[in-house]
Amino acid sequence: MAQKMEFSTFILLVFFVISTFFRNSMANVYDVGGSDEGWGPRVREWASSGRTFEVGDVLNFNYDSSKDSVLQVGSLQDYDLCFSLRPVATYKSGRDTITLSTPGDLYFISGNPQKCIAGEKIHVKVNDDGNDGGDRGRSPYPFSPYNPSGYPITSSSSSSFKCLAIFTMIGMILGYSFF
Repeated sequence: MAQKMEFSTFILLVFFVISTFFRNSMANVYDVGGSDEGWGPRVREWASSGRTFEVGDVLNFNYDSSKDSVLQVGSLQDYDLCFSLRPVATYKSGRDTITLSTPGDLYFISGNPQKCIAGEKIHVKVNDDGNDGGDRGRSPYPFSPYNPSGYPITSSSSSSFKCLAIFTMIGMILGYSFF
């Protein structure tokens, strides 16, 4: 009896580890602006295509660091006005990787004011992993020439949560079947 219990505990542990691995591997990696263009004047087209983001996803910003940078600003107003005097974060390497660690609205603008005014900026709405938070409809700023759809870039997939739940359930069923 004790041996069966140890084996079932082992099975549960294995499935928990596997489900955690699958959950973490479900994160998406996005090359902002696309793999060919990168962070540049065509980022508006990339942004308006309705991409969705969840906690754990990764944004890669690729650009010429001698001519540009990426600033994360803290408000929609700073984003709309390309106001770069109080950024939340500044990225200057030309190959910046940002992991989306918390749900909410994030605003990224070009560090070059002329490029920002020309539309080199994106609004990213990060949803809680596995929970779309209900209303993911229109942006609070309904229409922007920089995002003609009027929708922020949001996250819709809860597949990582479902994967975790399925593997946990399978592990529990297999583990308890050995009692």
